[in-house]
Amino acid sequence: MNRYIGPLKDAENEEVGRKIKNAFGVDEIVVMPVRYWKHYDWLASKGLDMDAWVKERDLERHGYTYGDFKFQFSLQTQLKKMLVLSEKERYLRNMEVPLFIRPSGYSTVDSRPKGEVDVPRELIDADGKTVSVVMPSRYWKYFDWLARQGNDMGEWVKALDISRKNEKRVYQLYCVLMNSLKEDEKRRYLSDEPAPVFIAPNGYN
Repeated sequence: MNRYIGPLKDAENEEVGRKIKNAFGVDEIVVMPVRYWKHYDWLASKGLDMDAWVKERDLERHGYTYGDFKFQFSLQTQLKKMLVLSEKERYLRNMEVPLFIRPSGYSTVDSRPKGEVDVPRELIDADGKTVSVVMPSRYWKYFDWLARQGNDMGEWVKALDISRKNEKRVYQLYCVLMNSLKEDEKRRYLSDEPAPVFIAPNGYN
């Protein structure tokens, strides 16, 4: 259990530090405004394993590139960035989420490149129900490519849905599907297995 370093103040922008275990199990003091910790604690209250979530974010922060230049964010910066993204995604997808970080909400204006436009499709979940899944078009391109290779994507989706429910994870189906597609593309890329690179056109490290 993470503990506070110092008292929690009433002001939403008051900086508060907590000891957080990084990906190597070492304690780091992370300082963020109260409003960020509120979203962090809300995710925990919804059943998300925050220790595992932090470790994943910690590992991710080492893999950023700009051209040939590699860089990394601090754990503190990475957590703040991903907490904002968590709140924003839930808000824009009309999912349950209290707006602690940005009470005014988030813009629905999509300024992302064409390959990042969200596309909805209907899929069958593990309960046999038709559900709407929204992902960027580049993920659907890889999804369709896998289907053309003979993969039963219907069973793929059902297996992911069963797994997330068994693990009682707070992630939505689209989240685990996107992650599995990216991991599959990455695996093929790093093993030199013939495959397109739709999701990460610049490849993987």
